[in-house]
Amino acid sequence: MKFKTKTPLFEKPEINRNHLLNRKIYLVIFILNTFFSLKGQTENTHTISFKDTVINNIRKTIVSSKWEPFVLGDINKDQISDTAFVYTPAYFASMDTTISSEPILDSCINQLYFNRVRFSCRLPEFTIENSIWGTVESIDDLDSDGINEIIFQSNWFIGSQVMIYIYSFHHGSWSVLAKNRRYSEESYRNSITKMNNRKFKFNIEYFNHRKKDYLNKTITVKIVKDKKKNSALTK
Repeated sequence: MKFKTKTPLFEKPEINRNHLLNRKIYLVIFILNTFFSLKGQTENTHTISFKDTVINNIRKTIVSSKWEPFVLGDINKDQISDTAFVYTPAYFASMDTTISSEPILDSCINQLYFNRVRFSCRLPEFTIENSIWGTVESIDDLDSDGINEIIFQSNWFIGSQVMIYIYSFHHGSWSVLAKNRRYSEESYRNSITKMNNRKFKFNIEYFNHRKKDYLNKTITVKIVKDKKKNSALTK
């Protein structure tokens, strides 16, 4: 007599043991990294510390958060040179020398992807979401209010382009005058030309669907500091 086997109501899901192992190792690395760096950690540290292990010949590591300085010059006209400090969040990374000599980002710790920008002078800091690495440079005082505008370059871990934002200080906070997704350059100062206190020329990159390529064009941007009314933002 043949007996039929009873089919279970729910299939037991397969466990990805390598994934679980990676997460456990990451957790151990994170705890060790935190323990050994707590005493010496400061907000102005510029070092990257590694506590790592090896999985399948690929080194797994944690890249610590850091503050990186960018000298801006005297942006608030007090005859003192100013510096911006950009915060980069800590992240899990792989070290595979067959691909790159630098750590390759796997994911940010706690899935927190953002940069903070603070200043050596009394100007307030601001935060940029959905960004991992960033740089800051100062440009002209486009609206002649006594504080230079700045450019923040936001960099993501996917794709070959960056996003640049033109920030202006207004009524106690920073607001975006314009933005543009483009290929990375060392500086974007030459992309912006002041016309008068109310508008400036902005050389942007855009995708031309007919030519299927990125081209350049110059647009005129009106200086509107109300975020809800600002129509000068470009993708």
